[in-house]
Amino acid sequence: MEPVTAPRVSFDLVVPVAGPPRDVFPLLCPVREHDWIPHWSGELIYSDSGVAELGCVFRTTASAGEETWTVSRYQPPVAIGFVRVLAGVWTVLMHLDLAAFEHRDAAGHQAFLEATWGAGDRGRPEGGRNPGDSVAGAVTVAPMGERDWLAWHAPYDDPGSSQSRRLRQVQRRVHEALDGAPPGPLRVLSLCAGQGQDLLRPLAAHPRRADVTALLVEADPRNAARARDSAREAGLDAVHVRVGDAAGTTAYRDAVPADVVLVCGVFGNIPDDDVRATVEHLPELLRTGATVIWTRHRAQPDLTPAIRAWFGAGGFDEVGFDTEPGFLYAVGTHRLAAPARAFVPGVTLFRFHGDGSQARC
Repeated sequence: MEPVTAPRVSFDLVVPVAGPPRDVFPLLCPVREHDWIPHWSGELIYSDSGVAELGCVFRTTASAGEETWTVSRYQPPVAIGFVRVLAGVWTVLMHLDLAAFEHRDAAGHQAFLEATWGAGDRGRPEGGRNPGDSVAGAVTVAPMGERDWLAWHAPYDDPGSSQSRRLRQVQRRVHEALDGAPPGPLRVLSLCAGQGQDLLRPLAAHPRRADVTALLVEADPRNAARARDSAREAGLDAVHVRVGDAAGTTAYRDAVPADVVLVCGVFGNIPDDDVRATVEHLPELLRTGATVIWTRHRAQPDLTPAIRAWFGAGGFDEVGFDTEPGFLYAVGTHRLAAPARAFVPGVTLFRFHGDGSQARC
């Protein structure tokens, strides 16, 4: 048999990360990559578990084209490998290994990620790297403890991303909630509002926009500034953006009871007990008949069945539960059928996991 050869190139990279291997490893997954890599565009094709596993197949899209990935090695929490194929261009064998430092270093790093990969490159441009070239530092991985909430919004620029698809579902549900709201002035709240995209676009296009006074609460001042600019550009003068902690009910003291409340991008980032507590306290922010729109990923262990049950136990009727084949997002819509309860200031609804470095939708 004749050997089969093609131009090849190999890479090595070591990146320190601020977390132990057991916390870092789950992020090396086509679903969780959305949480820490700006512009990630992974689409899950095959997985029994809904996340990374041996034999998992997913697809990414970048400027070079559409690439298919298969998990070829799976040893949690220390190693994972991929075979990546970009038809007509390259095939890549990629190995990622995690190892813990004996002691946390001065920068707070607890482990390091060692990546090696080799590509049989059929389309490498003239002047490209030679086999064996070191590219340490050529790939940037955001440290685990430094979540950039502005960059987190970048996937919204890709209409095919999971975040964009989820956003369209939320916006549709916002439009429907405004359609069904009673006549007269309306109040809308958005917790952890980000740049306000969940609300501002459907509100700007809705015939009842003049009836709505809205409060968006967002901790990141850069995102809040963008939300404020978008509201101003849309002529939504009754939309107010408050920089602050959305977890405390005092932030909403002058904006309750509300007719529509958005809790989007929250339930995937807080402990399960806090999800339940938030659902239980929501009737204190609402009018009877008000609508709550919430989101949560369905990666295992899938908490959405429990969340839907908690809403039911809290006196809510389910209006809709939106998912999409091949994607793990979920959008829930519930209407408060039971009597609303009195507002209680000073209640802490939830706390984020750490600093948000493991953020999920």
